Amino acid sequence: MGKRGDEAALSRSARKIVQYLNEAHAAELVHRRDIQAQIATTPPGRYRTALERHLRETVRHAERLAERLAELGEWRSPLQVGIGTATSLAAQLLNIGKAPFDLVRGPGGEDRTLRSARDSCAAEAAEIATYTALERLAKDADDRRTAKLAAWIRADEEAMLKKILAEIPGLTDTVARASFEVVPPKAIARTAGTGAAHGSNGGSPAVVDPDTAARQTDRPINRVSGAAAAASAAARRARSSANAPASAEPWAGYDRLTAVEIIAALDGASAARVRRTRSYERTRKKRATVIQATERELARS
Repeated sequence: MGKRGDEAALSRSARKIVQYLNEAHAAELVHRRDIQAQIATTPPGRYRTALERHLRETVRHAERLAERLAELGEWRSPLQVGIGTATSLAAQLLNIGKAPFDLVRGPGGEDRTLRSARDSCAAEAAEIATYTALERLAKDADDRRTAKLAAWIRADEEAMLKKILAEIPGLTDTVARASFEVVPPKAIARTAGTGAAHGSNGGSPAVVDPDTAARQTDRPINRVSGAAAAASAAARRARSSANAPASAEPWAGYDRLTAVEIIAALDGASAARVRRTRSYERTRKKRATVIQATERELARS
């Protein structure tokens, strides 16, 4: 192949690299907007902290991609400018210092967080595929700088996907505790006494067999089945209800609220209301997330 043919082949490979870089850059801008929206609907905690960290990473990814495009002599397209503007507007409208409780308020807050985490897994997998392809393409074109950049970003996306997958079990147990009238024994065993679903070690909660949990707590499992088991469970609930203190709700309509709604309502509430809520939850509902929220509010006052 002559010199002109070599230059033509090089030009074609460079154009293809630029095309993939542009697509990756546009995807990062959209991903940044999605993470901002998810942060705004995620309660404070380990998962939200991971999202905030990944938002900063995503901003850096977009900046580095834009720098590489500039090095290759490529300007941003009008479409990308539009995406960037939409991202800025989304950040302003969401007002991420205030929005979380505004958007989580209402039924299904736990479901919303879990569904967002599931969607994030799909988004991270798509980004991993994008940068795997870009890295391979750049290596084939002998573009080492682009290949190194793609590998660096892909590593961040793989780490984030691993973090989200580790949070899914705990987020699911939170949905169970907020949604089920009687929490399944396995969900209780996973979180009882250890806080494994939201522990400090960053790992997935350990699954404890119901038989093991029963032995640890000296609560033998009733092995009756069918109608006998249902009757036994109904009798236990009746005895528990009869023995429970007949304390009034902390405020009207309390029992119709989800855990997330109650936590939101406690923000800025009087110390007396917070104490009533703590007492009610300890004796009646026994929701760890709400009790922990009351402790935090009382510590602030």
